[in-house]
Formats: sequence, structure tokens, C-alpha cells
Amino acid sequence: MKQSIIILLFATLFLMSSCGIFKGGKKNKFYSEKGKFKIYFYEEPEISNESVNTELGNIEMHTFMHQDGEGVYMVAFSDYPKALMALSNPEDLLDGAIKGFTGKMGMKITKQKNNKLDNNTGLYFEAKGGGYYAAVQDYIVKNRLYQIAILRSDREPTEKEINDFINSFEFVQ
Repeated sequence: MKQSIIILLFATLFLMSSCGIFKGGKKNKFYSEKGKFKIYFYEEPEISNESVNTELGNIEMHTFMHQDGEGVYMVAFSDYPKALMALSNPEDLLDGAIKGFTGKMGMKITKQKNNKLDNNTGLYFEAKGGGYYAAVQDYIVKNRLYQIAILRSDREPTEKEINDFINSFEFVQ
């Protein structure tokens, strides 16, 4: 009897830790109507909008971010001119987004792979440098660029963090 209670207790603790209950509470699915996406955050993200000056003119960037200790969990999206997107190759645009991210942060790419989500072109990469480690998933959807990222100053993001956050991202119509 005692042994079965101990086994049940360990199984319960394992399930609670693997579900994120010990990391800032239960995960919550965050929904952005304007961004047309859902993703799990451990806490409600801070939302900001910023006009970014680019070679194409000012681009509005919408950011959803939560900081947890040494880690930053972020989703951002920007809409680019439709004419430019119609003339461009999605893979080239994603490559440019990676170079922009890593260049500004002083990082070097350590892992990179092409992928798709709901038939939308995507690119996943990991990078380090400039005092940071990053795991980033980018997608192009029509004229919109999505960036889902974990940025840490203390260590590389774990597979669990990547699965719990980046891989929980989904498009909503």
C-alpha cells in the first residue's frame, strides 16, 4: 500500500513538472485577433507596437513579450508592402529576416532548417553570441512576417522550452 502511494506521488509530481505547473503556473493559450495567432505563454505578455524604419520605409511591428528571469519569450509580426511580397521569394525574405536578427544581436547561427506550418513557408534557427542564446521560428504568410523567439542570457533554450512555447504557435483565421 505504502509503495503504491509513493509511486502515485512521484507520477503526479512528474506530470505536474512536465505540464509546466512548477514554472510560473499553468500555461495559458494567448490569442491575438489582430495577429491571427494563438500561442502558449506562462503569463500574459506585454503588448507593444513600434514603427521601425527600414529600407522599404516605416514598418509597424507588433510585439507580444513575456520575460521570465533570464529568458524572454516573444512573438512579433509585421506587414510588408504587398507589391514587394508578390515579387519576392519567401525563402529569401526569411533569410533576410534571420540576417537582420542575428546581425543586430551580434549572433552567429548554430542551427537552421526550413519548414512549413499550415502550408506557410517557415525557417527555424538557433544562434548565439553577443551574450545571448536564441531559438527563433519565422513564417511568411502573404505579406506578413511572424517571428516567434526565445532569447536567453544565461543558457541555450531547452527542448522543453522550445516545444512549450515556439511549437505551440498556431495560425487562426
